[in-house]
Amino acid sequence: MALSYSFPGPTGLATTTDGRKAIAGLIVQDASGNTRAGIFPTHTNPLVTATATMNVDIAVFEGAAVQFGGAILFSNDGVAQLPSVLVSPGAGTNYYVVYAKINESTSPGTDANNNRVLGTVLSTSSFATARASGTRMDGSGTGLPTGAVELATVQMPTGKTATNQAGVTITPSFLYTAAAGGVVWVRNSTELAAWTPADGALAFQLDTLVHSRRVSGAWVPVVHAEAAGTVAAVVGQSAYVVTFPVGRFSQPPLVTVTPHAPSAGMGANITGKTASQMTVTFADGGGFVNNKSFEWTARQMTPASAAG
Repeated sequence: MALSYSFPGPTGLATTTDGRKAIAGLIVQDASGNTRAGIFPTHTNPLVTATATMNVDIAVFEGAAVQFGGAILFSNDGVAQLPSVLVSPGAGTNYYVVYAKINESTSPGTDANNNRVLGTVLSTSSFATARASGTRMDGSGTGLPTGAVELATVQMPTGKTATNQAGVTITPSFLYTAAAGGVVWVRNSTELAAWTPADGALAFQLDTLVHSRRVSGAWVPVVHAEAAGTVAAVVGQSAYVVTFPVGRFSQPPLVTVTPHAPSAGMGANITGKTASQMTVTFADGGGFVNNKSFEWTARQMTPASAAG
């Protein structure tokens, strides 16, 4: 191993492999240093949608792929369609995986040409089989080619004449990626668990709207909003109204109250809790307790709920 040439670099010396290695430093990587191929997030809409024909529409996107020694960046700058229509089988179900791929025939690339490919791999048994050993649109095999970025799956039953007909199921299946140090979007807990970057990395789970941070090799939820404070005792006062910071919470938060020097059997009572304030009283076996100072903390775990 040696220091590679820069990108851009000296004419005739910097290779495309040097460029790929340099580009990889701009994209998030897992804990083993593998670049995360996928789509850079600009929205949460599907990239592949149905039409009134047997084709599909493929929306604008910017992505990153990994092939032939490193990372590449590519994009689709307008709505496009597959070069060939999908087929509804005479019996059973066709399982299509839609992908994008930039072919490279020049070394270190080993593709047959330099085409820009929007294509599919097909299986009659499952999407997993299509990915591993399915038939490509040009009739070749086997499965997704090196450097392909999956966009969606299409489950095509028998007797269909358009992809927008009932029974045809199009499901987004692309992975989101991000710039190095950025937040990686995931759709659900399954995608979150499958993403294993180094400690300190951040992820955003779309189905729960929860941010998570990688800590000691595991994902830990990041609190959406929190506040804390200390309330001084007031002579003769047993009820204290605590006002939360303006706009901090959108839901009544989870609250913990800790009295200073509590007496035996004394507990805190929280009433009238809203997103903006709460009332705290203290009582023991003899009734309300006056002249009590305390500390409090409040948390809202997600944008929509206190717990999470």
